[in-house]
Amino acid sequence: MGFTIHSCVVPTCDDCGDGWSGGEEGPFHFGSAEEAELFLTDHLDWKIIDGRLVCDGCWNKRECLRLDHDWYDWHDAATPDGQIPYRARHCQRCDASQFDPPVADLVLLSTVARIIDRAGS
Repeated sequence: MGFTIHSCVVPTCDDCGDGWSGGEEGPFHFGSAEEAELFLTDHLDWKIIDGRLVCDGCWNKRECLRLDHDWYDWHDAATPDGQIPYRARHCQRCDASQFDPPVADLVLLSTVARIIDRAGS
């Protein structure tokens, strides 16, 4: 049975610890750290900051901390049962979201609405 051992570099974000999955093809393996760095920074918006490799998602979070969020406009929505209306907006740069009223209040309002519905049935 023939087996060959290959050494390779698998990039990992120094902020979140996630490795680059390579998309549908699976993890990408590079022959050197320099090759990985060149590919990630040239093609995938990863950054080298103070000698640390940072993925695009973490870079975007850093930018939001530095510049504040870049919000889309508020949009109207309702809880899945349709009883509680709310507004939501999401950051165009990172994964932040805001809800009005806040999510904790929406959960409470939905619970109260279900209890009232059951009592009225």
